[in-house]
Amino acid sequence: MIAVLTGDIVHSTKMTNTLSQATLDSLRDSFGRMQLGSPDAAQIYRGDGFQVQFTKPRDALKHTLLLKLSLHSYALSSKPILTTLSLAFGDYTKLDEKPNTYSGPVFVSSGKGLEHTARGDLSIHLAETAILQTPSSETVRVKSNIELLSYAGAILIGSLVMLML
Repeated sequence: MIAVLTGDIVHSTKMTNTLSQATLDSLRDSFGRMQLGSPDAAQIYRGDGFQVQFTKPRDALKHTLLLKLSLHSYALSSKPILTTLSLAFGDYTKLDEKPNTYSGPVFVSSGKGLEHTARGDLSIHLAETAILQTPSSETVRVKSNIELLSYAGAILIGSLVMLML
């Protein structure tokens, strides 16, 4: 079992080129802090979309929340940078040695989850697996109230998450 995070930066086309580039740089920095084990495990695609594969599913939610908070509280933006995120847990098929060539129910669940997640929210999915024998897909939708946080509030929550590590 692995976890897959699929995400999209909200309103990225309305950002200035400078802010857009700085946001992508911040996203790449977040990927680096995740210690994913492979540089191919996290990728940015189609401009503002991204996908991260966690071979240690227990780390996925922690890193997902830290990523969301770090972008939300990004100091170079006068407004919070919102992300729509879909995190799925499930089985995968290894097609090649590179993580970006994997496929399977967890990828489908994460991708479809993103399509059905409200802008700026986080959804969490459990893809169908033989081990867990769940119905086709159990979904938990987590309404994100992060956009209501002040910069200081986001930093405080981020600090509390870091203390839990």
